[in-house]
Amino acid sequence: MYKKEIFVSGNDTLPYRILLPLNYDASKKYPVILFLQGAGERGKDNLKRLVHGSSLFLRDSIREKYPAIVLFPQCPENSFWSNVHRFDDKHGEERQVFQTGGEPTVAMVLVQQLLKKIIQEYPVEKKQVYVGGLSMGGMGTFEMVWRNPKLFAAAFPICGGASVTYAAGETRRNV
Repeated sequence: MYKKEIFVSGNDTLPYRILLPLNYDASKKYPVILFLQGAGERGKDNLKRLVHGSSLFLRDSIREKYPAIVLFPQCPENSFWSNVHRFDDKHGEERQVFQTGGEPTVAMVLVQQLLKKIIQEYPVEKKQVYVGGLSMGGMGTFEMVWRNPKLFAAAFPICGGASVTYAAGETRRNV
């Protein structure tokens, strides 16, 4: 039921799936839910990232009671949603250091552009734009809110982390 799409910006592409509300009516405004998948679902198959979370939004009870435009973009295989420095420590274990600032990853730039496009092209209730994600997508959720502090009504990072400086000031709103 999720329509397969590809967002193109310059030489970069971002596969995504979009689910429109039951009985979609272009004259009505709808909330938008952006869900960022974890690292295990990266790729370009435009399918893998539907493994976690997508079935919730397909339930008739949810679709009837909470009509929304639901987006599931797919982060490229060798990229990340968030700007995190990854390295192996002296014991060979992977470590992550959350950046405080810096340039966004290509995937982050693309997902921000995609969301902007959806908000412009669909009847969106702009006070009801939500972002969430799982693991790497949870990290991306924190970064989306930090980079766009006035855009989201709420965020739901699941098993993701971020720099504690993201929680300061306006970026603390609803996270």
